[in-house]
Amino acid sequence: MRQPVVALACVAVGSGSPSAPIYLVHGHLGPLGWRGRLVAIERPDARTPRAALLELLRGPTAAERDRGVRSALPRGTRLVAVRVTGRTATVDLRGGSRRAWLADGFYATAQVVYTLTARRGVERVWMRVDGRRCCVFDHSGRPYGRALTRAVFAGWQGEPR
Repeated sequence: MRQPVVALACVAVGSGSPSAPIYLVHGHLGPLGWRGRLVAIERPDARTPRAALLELLRGPTAAERDRGVRSALPRGTRLVAVRVTGRTATVDLRGGSRRAWLADGFYATAQVVYTLTARRGVERVWMRVDGRRCCVFDHSGRPYGRALTRAVFAGWQGEPR
């Protein structure tokens, strides 16, 4: 009887770190831009910041799309690099049209920030697209001057519930 207990203990210990969600949009892109709310979707392989971003870039599954889940990340976007120093993640992305980033960038950036800050030890995100800070701007049209946190998106229509 002891062997099954030991085997179960080994499986529990060896199961790795718990998964954390990625954030996609439950909504649609209309003539006035995105309408919808971010939703947390569990992806078992999205344990590390890099793996989570790759899952995010893959977008929703066919079943998720059937339920109205989408991604605001522009088509053709790819991950160049992600690194975590202290509690800050720095993300470099390439691709997607500039026009798409200007139209969809706020939702897309929120997806990245919420996805990364769901990982243990990440509280803030610096994000660059094609080498430039993107896609949250101040009232003067300049890119937001500090690393992004979930607090930046507090009270926003797309904030997860």
